[in-house]
Order: sequence, then C-alpha cells, then structure tokens
Amino acid sequence: MQSYFEKKTIHSGNLAQIFEYVINHDSGHQGTTDGMLLYARTQEEIQPDGHVRLRDGNMLYFRNLDLNQDFKHIKRDLDLFVGKF
Repeated sequence: MQSYFEKKTIHSGNLAQIFEYVINHDSGHQGTTDGMLLYARTQEEIQPDGHVRLRDGNMLYFRNLDLNQDFKHIKRDLDLFVGKF
C-alpha cells in the first residue's frame, strides 16, 4: 500500500501493470478478462481487499494472503479467492 494525502491506496505501479495486462488481453473490450493483485499479508493495519470495475466491464481485484500459515490453509484461501469469481 502507498499513502496518498494520508489515505492508503494500492501502489500505483502495481495497479498500472495489472490494468495493462487486462486491457491488452481483452483488446476487443468485451469485459471478458479480470485481473487480481495478490499481496502477502503484513502487520499493517490496512490490507488490500477490494475491487474496481473498468469501463468495459473487466474487474480488477485486490487481495491479501497470509503466507504465515500451513500450505493447506494457503491453498484453501487461494481456492476461496478463485471460487468467488
């Protein structure tokens, strides 16, 4: 996360990169491609967890994952992320 006027936001470089991947993959702007920024969970108070819909209907998701747990729980969390979408 980065600070912008004392508000925590998704790092703009990461956002620009996933945005470019999504719009280039869906070059026909049919709303058929979504992207996700997946961050390792930290001790920060605010964690990325949300989404934004682009004009063409594609979605960008922002999530965090606790890597300080047994792999079977990491797999479960990843499956839950994918299952929601």
